[in-house]
Amino acid sequence: MLAEGKSLELFAFTTWSVWNQRNKARLNLQVIPLHQIAAQSREKLNQFRADIHDTELLVVNNGSGGSSWTAPQTEYVKVNFDGAIFSDSRLSGVGAVIRDSNGAVLASCAEKLGQAYKAEETEALAALKALTLAHDLGFQNVVLEGDALGLIQALKSQEQNLSPWGLLIEDVKVYGKKFRRLLYSHVKRNGNSVAHNLAKHAICIPDFQVWMDDVPSHIVPFLLLDRLQVHGPRCSSTTPDNNHSHSKTKTKTPQVLKLVVSGVTELLRLFSSSNDSSSRLEKERDEKREEIEVSGIDDVVLILNSDYENAYFVTGVFTSSIYAEDCIFEDPTIRFRGKELYSRNLKLLVPFFDCPSIGLQKLEKGINSKANFVLATWNLRTYLKLPWRPLICIDGSTIYELDEEFKIVRHAESWNVSALEAIGQIFTPRFRRPND
Repeated sequence: MLAEGKSLELFAFTTWSVWNQRNKARLNLQVIPLHQIAAQSREKLNQFRADIHDTELLVVNNGSGGSSWTAPQTEYVKVNFDGAIFSDSRLSGVGAVIRDSNGAVLASCAEKLGQAYKAEETEALAALKALTLAHDLGFQNVVLEGDALGLIQALKSQEQNLSPWGLLIEDVKVYGKKFRRLLYSHVKRNGNSVAHNLAKHAICIPDFQVWMDDVPSHIVPFLLLDRLQVHGPRCSSTTPDNNHSHSKTKTKTPQVLKLVVSGVTELLRLFSSSNDSSSRLEKERDEKREEIEVSGIDDVVLILNSDYENAYFVTGVFTSSIYAEDCIFEDPTIRFRGKELYSRNLKLLVPFFDCPSIGLQKLEKGINSKANFVLATWNLRTYLKLPWRPLICIDGSTIYELDEEFKIVRHAESWNVSALEAIGQIFTPRFRRPND
């Protein structure tokens, strides 16, 4: 057939059509007339060629070698992947995270693999797992990004890969044809930290785990750093921030939750002491703190470290002089402006804490082209002096964004629990003493 210049593809489709019609006739199903088989075979072949052509055209190269994570175009999601090898355990792990054009997490996953693969094999398996997750969730326009330059170059190449792990690379390419548009992108390790830490987290899980709209709590700081690289400071000491955006999990707090938070605040006011005046010692301490001035980000770090040593979340005592007057304060349940209001809210809560503790896990500074910032990770545990004695347990992180004068203009908390779960802790009875 080839010597005569006939189409082997058309022959294959014609043969399949004849076989398919024969099976239908055997099962007493509706069949087409024999004279239409040739036309149907040509139609299916043309459709097959069109599908292959469209897919190949839409597998596009997209960037190489950036040092920080960047958001995809609006119509795309970006899927970052990475692998890890645990030599001592003779195991491997893969991780992936899917984010939209605002940097919001749509899903993340980690999987522990049953043997210690070579680095190249682990990266290819991570890429395949990342695409599988994206496809299973229904995404069609995808940017696949990793920090293994050799793998990304191999995926971009139109030639068959003949390396020992070439079959794995071909598997990734074939699976990529399931998407409407697939772009490959390389980023350096600093820009792939979320996926990298998900892969390292695989050793801590039984086999495979997915987090919808979220990542494990200890990876949140890396996620926040990526978001800050993209958005920079989203408020200033003079201009209201009307276009603020959050991640998908912690952003648009439902109106009912806002009402609940307001109701809890009023409840605390009712239970609080009628004596709102501060003691002379507290006033003197606040006045001394107001005298502190900063000349750089290192000064801010030192002052924040001191505030954490004084457990400012649960004592209400913090160095307000390093905050802008109209600083924005936010957590997954509420958002408001003004350091005086923040101070009042803290002092309102302090009388209700019973045996509180807040531990600072890490305090680090960061600088990019758009902002100076400090990132703190912490854990909070306290009972509340309410009749049903609820226990509050939260692992969280706080980003302190600074302006050009090193004033904090945004104080943004992220928690390992959702807003609904946090509210639920307040209304969950314990009825036990803290030392029980």
